[in-house]
Amino acid sequence: MNSKILFSVLTLWCLCARSALAVTTFTQLNVPDRRDYAFGANGLLYITTTSGSILRYDPQSGSYLSPFAIGGTLGGMDLSPDGLTLAVADSSTQGTNNRIHLVNTTTGVDTPVSFTRQSLESGTFMVAWGADNQVLVTSNFAGSGNVPLRRYNPLTNITTSLGNVRQSTMLTPSADRNTIGIAEANSSAGPITDFDVPTQTKQGTVNTGWFTFEVAVDRDGDKFLVPTYGGAYVYNKVGSSFVQQGLIGQYANHGPIAAVFSPTKDVFFTAEWGFSGAPLGVRAYDANTLGLITTIDPYDFDWNGNSAMGSGRMEISPDGNLLAVSINGGLRLYSVSAVPEPSTIALMVTSAAIGLWHIRRRRI
Repeated sequence: MNSKILFSVLTLWCLCARSALAVTTFTQLNVPDRRDYAFGANGLLYITTTSGSILRYDPQSGSYLSPFAIGGTLGGMDLSPDGLTLAVADSSTQGTNNRIHLVNTTTGVDTPVSFTRQSLESGTFMVAWGADNQVLVTSNFAGSGNVPLRRYNPLTNITTSLGNVRQSTMLTPSADRNTIGIAEANSSAGPITDFDVPTQTKQGTVNTGWFTFEVAVDRDGDKFLVPTYGGAYVYNKVGSSFVQQGLIGQYANHGPIAAVFSPTKDVFFTAEWGFSGAPLGVRAYDANTLGLITTIDPYDFDWNGNSAMGSGRMEISPDGNLLAVSINGGLRLYSVSAVPEPSTIALMVTSAAIGLWHIRRRRI
């Protein structure tokens, strides 16, 4: 077997291997007013809705459990580190107050937590639990302006103000919950900040130069992915500095509208829009090289116009096996356990190359 044939066979094998990784099956749930997701034990999926209910879908039985009806206009959601409490943002207001909900996942009992509204503050937007069992909270604004960044301690019932951020700011915790990524919306500077949970301080900020609306953080908080209209910026976090590693997508052409990192592998998933004609869809990437591993589903996402929690919003289960992705009119639930660790792919390719080299040697 000559070297050209060897290369062709190896290339074909790699392409076939990559195709075999594609996940083309999914469970589609029709929930037109879905907003955000959180995964609990055994893959139980919690879904917030603008109609005031938290839906509960059990992927093992393929059926819904009784919903938690708590009222309000629900938005961003996050599950506590012990899995016992859902923190849920609520964009409705109550006189001079706004609120979040703390919902017991066993009983469904809701404990509202109210905050005195600042001028033109209009409901809460996003929540994130840290490893210290405290909750960061961002808000909406009636117009365009700044809102408080709050930290609430459920054990002491004390709320602390951590300064101001822009309205509709996204919060994303790392899997170890020692880092919370802050993506400030409604600002052309596009600031991204690392909030360090153990020290309760901000550990560096970078400006993307684009409006931001989502942020993904890897499992130990040393890599951030930020979708923008100019492409998704990937940063390595070195001390208090953000060092750009690369860019996924192209200005005004295609790119991620949301992303999430696997909590168990050096992999991240994206929901990608495109004006180029061919839908890009749900994809998996090597977090080390930024190389594409596979396209999971060529769903035709639209550009969402610099807003979060719309089509493309993503959440992954703590074991890294299930991926929830918003689509028009609902969501799709994928099993992504077959997406391998990137080092595994490299080992498979290397082993194949060695095997084909031996075949060539025997035929010389």
